[in-house]
Amino acid sequence: MPLRLVPLREQDVPHAIQFLTEAQEWSPRTDFFTPPLVILGKPDSVWLSAVNNEDFIGVVGFHAISWIDGVAEMFTSIAPKWRGTGMFATLAKLQLDFGFLDLGLRKITCQCLAGSPTAKLADKLQIPLEGTFKHTRLKRGVYYDSLAYGLERV
Repeated sequence: MPLRLVPLREQDVPHAIQFLTEAQEWSPRTDFFTPPLVILGKPDSVWLSAVNNEDFIGVVGFHAISWIDGVAEMFTSIAPKWRGTGMFATLAKLQLDFGFLDLGLRKITCQCLAGSPTAKLADKLQIPLEGTFKHTRLKRGVYYDSLAYGLERV
């Protein structure tokens, strides 16, 4: 499958908005809701559409980018059609390669809640767990741990 990343296409912005809204559910922070268009428009971010030919696969992004330090946090989301197919891991690997090779990042981080789809993927990809913050997020009456993952360019 010729999966590739391209600058976020205009027709994919509604998907990106939906994915960013869904991500609030598994966010490790309970900050006030930030409108997705604000997130997409931040100057310290890069957002991309994942496509196979012209078929939409998902949206990936790098945010909280520090160009001086060469560090960014990653965001990965896949279209419902592709969930449960293994495509999420393939997309995340492509995103990491893009971040290290094309953007020249030195370190890519990820913060998520324990048990989230992102945590499961980070564990599957063997991204090093750098920290666990116990009982940091109240969600439906349960306190979840926040996890911090980080991968450095080799």
